[in-house]
Amino acid sequence: MHCVGNTCDPNNQPATLITPVAGDTVVLDFLLDQGRKISGTVTAETGGAMLEDIKICLGHKIFTDAKECDITDASGFYEVGGLVFIDDFVVYTEDVGGQAFFAEMHDNLPCCEVANGTSVDVTSGDAVVNFALETSGLIGGFVSDTVSDLGIGNIPMELYDGNCELVETLPFVTDDNDFLGLYRISGVPDGTYYVFARGADQGYINERYPDQRMYNICDDDISNGQAVVIEDKDQVLDIDFELDPGASISGFISDINGVLAQGAGEIRLHDVVTNRQLTGIQNLEPDGSYKLMGVIPRTYHINFRSSDLGLMDERYDDIKCPRNSCSSVLGQQVLIEPIEELTDIDAFLEPGAVIRGRITDISTGQGVPGGYCVAFYASNGNYAGFACSGEDGFYQSATGFPDGEYFASNQFRVNEYVPVVGGFQPQVWIDDGPFGECGDPCDFIQGDTFTVTGVSPVEGIDLVMSKGSAFSGNVQFGGSPLEAASVLLLSNIGEELRSVQTDASGNYAFPGVIPGDYYVRTMNIFGYENRLHAIPTDVACNPDCNPFSGTVIASDGSTDVTGIA
Repeated sequence: MHCVGNTCDPNNQPATLITPVAGDTVVLDFLLDQGRKISGTVTAETGGAMLEDIKICLGHKIFTDAKECDITDASGFYEVGGLVFIDDFVVYTEDVGGQAFFAEMHDNLPCCEVANGTSVDVTSGDAVVNFALETSGLIGGFVSDTVSDLGIGNIPMELYDGNCELVETLPFVTDDNDFLGLYRISGVPDGTYYVFARGADQGYINERYPDQRMYNICDDDISNGQAVVIEDKDQVLDIDFELDPGASISGFISDINGVLAQGAGEIRLHDVVTNRQLTGIQNLEPDGSYKLMGVIPRTYHINFRSSDLGLMDERYDDIKCPRNSCSSVLGQQVLIEPIEELTDIDAFLEPGAVIRGRITDISTGQGVPGGYCVAFYASNGNYAGFACSGEDGFYQSATGFPDGEYFASNQFRVNEYVPVVGGFQPQVWIDDGPFGECGDPCDFIQGDTFTVTGVSPVEGIDLVMSKGSAFSGNVQFGGSPLEAASVLLLSNIGEELRSVQTDASGNYAFPGVIPGDYYVRTMNIFGYENRLHAIPTDVACNPDCNPFSGTVIASDGSTDVTGIA
């Protein structure tokens, strides 16, 4: 039986099942066939230089876990052999070795969705696949320990755009070998970026360049950081970081049955003034304990919670409260000193009431299946927990709730509103009817509250949901589709309600639009002129414009509107 890489499919190829008997010695002989090979050279598109240390990989469109790779030598040559005689290998550059080039798939395709790659056929013989890589921008520098001045290896380096979106294809980790602490982020297009060093897993405080200590790069306006601008495929190699060792907090999270299983509990640090969640971790240590590292010295509230055990959240020390809904005046404030190792911060979580109900579609009367979720909010409007439906639309909350009054809605708002999925309109639970309108974004206090008392389950918190209108269109530049452009849905008074990005074909859609009047405009970071939808001619919007100069798009809550370009 031939295998693709390390992946074999005994169901589709002849195989012999071997059943050893105790005490027997089984001798297995293999007669190996000469496999095919794919080889080639990797050069620079400009100048033709041979490129060393480029990682070339072979993927497979069916056996998606199969992968064979080689690293180019000083002459730019690579070779992968021992291949099965098939016709759908996909060859791609997985890693350009920190050099200033864009990774790509064979035939100059963008990297690296193997399913969309060009197939390479080795059924009748070996194949040659060459690459000529396009030059890119390059961002790099050195990451060191602020105390010892020594380089730090294995620090994840992240690149974000001006909208605080992670440039997902370009992560890099600092070198842990001969050049300890060195990093290079390659394949960077022209644009404006912000660099983030995520050192907490190694006990260092995370930093945004330059020297801005924070848990997440978007904890404030990203423009407060220093932008790194790439123009004409620049190489900017002096973006250095000196990371400070952080403090740590550790302890155990238990319930009536003992220490929670590994990964079943969580600790979260909250700002004592704003109550905002700052960072956290699960109880991932082998003994079921947790250890949160890279903690910034300051005063915190500490919250504990479980995943799906029906337990109430707790604020240190022994204050029961709904998730994200503890008052900032409750709980013991904990001062963390620089590089302090704070131990024995333990919690005992108690059972609370679970909430049950059913989510149905008003048009069909059937349950909405597939993990559709409902959010719960405390009487002050703060997020308090969630539940997701099973295949029949019935749900039960993952956590337990303490005594109190709660709202229910199909729209989530933890730190910010999340658009309702599935094309449904935002709604709230009401006690005497199937559908509670609440606007977009949803005003939860327009709903009715239900009461939790003790640990008895709360039943019958049902949501009967209704689909909304869908607005859709296409964004182009010079007659070609424009991918990753932002399209904004504005209210009838010009406020931004939602934002989506165009796909590879330039298409976008806003599903679940409630009845009302709207405007639509574009926003992009590529230097193109932004436009406000208007008939017969769109209005320029650079950077802003009067939304009332656009054409109103009306929604009746059920009829789709297409062709908004």
